[in-house]
Amino acid sequence: MKHTGTMVAFYPPPAVAQALAVPGGEPAESLHVTLAYIKQELTDEDLQAILDTLNMMSERDASGCGCNEGGPGSGVRGHRTDREDPASNCSGPCQKSRATAVHTGKAEQGFAGAQEQKLADELKSLGTGTADIKMTSGRNEGQTVHVDGVLHTSDSAPFDVVVAIGGKVHGVEVKTITTSKKADPVLDITAPKITLKESFARANKAETHTVVFDKRDSYEGASPEAKAAHSGHAIYYRRGTPNQPNLSGLHKVKDMDELKSLMTMKASKLPAKAVGR
Repeated sequence: MKHTGTMVAFYPPPAVAQALAVPGGEPAESLHVTLAYIKQELTDEDLQAILDTLNMMSERDASGCGCNEGGPGSGVRGHRTDREDPASNCSGPCQKSRATAVHTGKAEQGFAGAQEQKLADELKSLGTGTADIKMTSGRNEGQTVHVDGVLHTSDSAPFDVVVAIGGKVHGVEVKTITTSKKADPVLDITAPKITLKESFARANKAETHTVVFDKRDSYEGASPEAKAAHSGHAIYYRRGTPNQPNLSGLHKVKDMDELKSLMTMKASKLPAKAVGR
């Protein structure tokens, strides 16, 4: 996926923005301080590197604020504004501004979100249980969220889909490839993201999964080069959340029925690529 323009900016907390807004001027929700505007095209990997840097700044600068009790992730936020906006957990005079990377990938992000919802719908047959999960990062950080079968989470949550199978919580990372021109693309699962996912898994004793959809053959925004680079397969699977794996390193899944079977299968019974062998 490529984006034709990116702005990195700080947005003040709502109370500060309201205090700064003047009659006849820009609305409070539009006030921001631009850090950089990048005119050249960026890949998803480029944009994620920017967001990861902002998140690391957040974790470094959060101590001593008194917000979230100085916990990781409080303060500066990095996110994409064409997805659901993660609300800050911080309040009071020490609330930090949030950092935003604005890009033009709305169509791609909307398409990816639709794939997540389709997967959540498919997994309803597995989601026969209920669970109260602890959100360890994202918009609902520090809160307990009830899952009745299946939950399609917000963009800022550790996992895109959470499934309660019996008494076990399962977190599913969903990736959709739409415009990559590489025959064997590297998946955007970076070390900072994995740290957040591992924290969620520990707090909820959760099993974790990675599901990838290669939709370059059907996504109408894909270039001829991207369509030509399609892997020839639609669904891929890996138990856990591997660090920036190549698509070819994941197990090719025949259909949704096989995917559901893999998700509930003992690790010792999984095919080699489904466990990274």
